[in-house]
Amino acid sequence: DATLRPRAVQFILMIKIYGDRLSRQETGGVFTRAMAQNEGPGMKIENRTPRFGQALSALRVVSWLIAVAVVWLRGAPNEAATHWTWLLLAAFGIGALAALVHANRRPAVIFDIGRNGDVVLTEATLLRRRSQRIRPEEVVDIAGAENEDQDGDPYFRAVVTFMDGGQSVIAEGHRRDEIEQTIARVSDALRTARDGAAG
Repeated sequence: DATLRPRAVQFILMIKIYGDRLSRQETGGVFTRAMAQNEGPGMKIENRTPRFGQALSALRVVSWLIAVAVVWLRGAPNEAATHWTWLLLAAFGIGALAALVHANRRPAVIFDIGRNGDVVLTEATLLRRRSQRIRPEEVVDIAGAENEDQDGDPYFRAVVTFMDGGQSVIAEGHRRDEIEQTIARVSDALRTARDGAAG
């Protein structure tokens, strides 16, 4: 089929362009906002932004596998076309797998401060999910961090630091005020939890 190579190239480019558009949405819209529930003595914060990146990277890997299967089953019209098609697929595959590894280094986070003062931290990637119970006094700091996104725009994170030196990003996005509000609410909830434990 003489149209195989152009179709394979178009398919790969379509996935890349679509993925780049979604990546920009990931850091510019609803996906960046932490979900706050149960304000007051207890609070639950969910940072779902990494989930979106994980799903997108998995989609790229699946798309690569589909493209490989199509080329493998249908073949190419000549040896030169086969050579360049497989080189293109190899490059796309390496990029897709690297993106998947990178995405799974950033877990989605649920930071749950119970009304009884207990803190449950849940971190989840595509490959694993881990929950641990933490005493309020083991949370030594919650602070804002600022850097730039892939477009050079300011990007803000609320970072919780634990007594063992570990850190978790519980909220992130482009709006400084939302991140600062999240930090203030979580700080108040932790203070209440600590006072309750001390009492």
